[in-house]
Amino acid sequence: MAEKCFSIVPEKSPQESIKVLLDCRKIFDGGIGVYTQNLIKGLVEFSQVELSVLLSNTDHETLLKNKTDWLEDVDVINTNAKSYSFDEYFKLAKQIPQNQFDLFHSPHFTLPFGLKIPSVVTIHDLIQINQPEKFYYPFVAKCLIASSIKRAKNIITVSNSSASDIKNRFSYMGLKNKIAVVSNAISSDYELVKDSSDYLQKKFSISGNYLFAVYSNLKPHKGLKDLILAFKKLSKESQKVPKDLKLVLAGIGIEELVKNDELLSLTDNCEAIRLLGKVSEEDLINLYSGANALVVSSKAEGFCLPVLQAHSQGTSVITRPVPAVKELLCTGDLLCKDFTKKSLKNGIENFFINKSEDSKQDIIESVEDYSYKETARRVLDIYFSSIKK
Repeated sequence: MAEKCFSIVPEKSPQESIKVLLDCRKIFDGGIGVYTQNLIKGLVEFSQVELSVLLSNTDHETLLKNKTDWLEDVDVINTNAKSYSFDEYFKLAKQIPQNQFDLFHSPHFTLPFGLKIPSVVTIHDLIQINQPEKFYYPFVAKCLIASSIKRAKNIITVSNSSASDIKNRFSYMGLKNKIAVVSNAISSDYELVKDSSDYLQKKFSISGNYLFAVYSNLKPHKGLKDLILAFKKLSKESQKVPKDLKLVLAGIGIEELVKNDELLSLTDNCEAIRLLGKVSEEDLINLYSGANALVVSSKAEGFCLPVLQAHSQGTSVITRPVPAVKELLCTGDLLCKDFTKKSLKNGIENFFINKSEDSKQDIIESVEDYSYKETARRVLDIYFSSIKK
């Protein structure tokens, strides 16, 4: 079983209270959005924290429309400052009533200038440096991250792998006592589904054997093209996988696929590939439950929440050897040898050759260490440490 990706954070139960402003402007932005929502759900359960959230007007309206339960437990400050904008860096701090708060937490590596209160920054990964989508991203990201590290009282990251990357890349900034690893959490909504077959048949007309993959975006490091090519080759050549095996793809990124001519053409005339796009949380849980395995085709990740979500249903994972993902693996999962398409194809094939149901209970139990309340408790400890530095 992989080593747990929690670092040692002081175990204490502070009796005083702390007023925190959490930047939630990326609350619907893939993994950062899920991280932020789970953190809010955990923090509002602690009486020691008075939580306020910074939201765009549009996102606030969406949360109200969705009747988001935690909204009644927080105060909301609205802003129109967009991420990575001039307003974010040079105007936002002036718009915030800073004297009402003890601490500002940015769940992303961007930190406004002009903050007069202590701040905490969560840096999930260095993908924009190590796996850039555009040629200028590394230069910009290095500058922004270095600035945030210098000004923040503490840095949180979500895996030992990300912590190592950050320490190595910014070793000149003396991060030894400033960075802590606090894992992402899984939502309490992910209760075990015993039989999802009727649900999947009625909702998506899916039955039989299928591999499942989730994409929050179509950035190159997600490896979707490799997975499609590997699956098509497997379907044509292998006699060792079920004849009715399908590849089911879901997530906001898959909605973008229809606008990508190259990827869309790869799925044409392949009835075994199902494109679902964005689905509800209930849909996701049932899709994880019914899958033979979750496939992680990424070449880089700071964490990988779908692994925990799949594990919550006792579903195994087939993954490329991404260091942060390897930290989450347990009995029954399959690790591909390298990042080639051939290795991904062989990994899927080997999974079916060696598949066993004996590990299902171990997989389910492995998720217990990743509760949203435990994550919030550890983050709260870091908040108190930050205002005392």
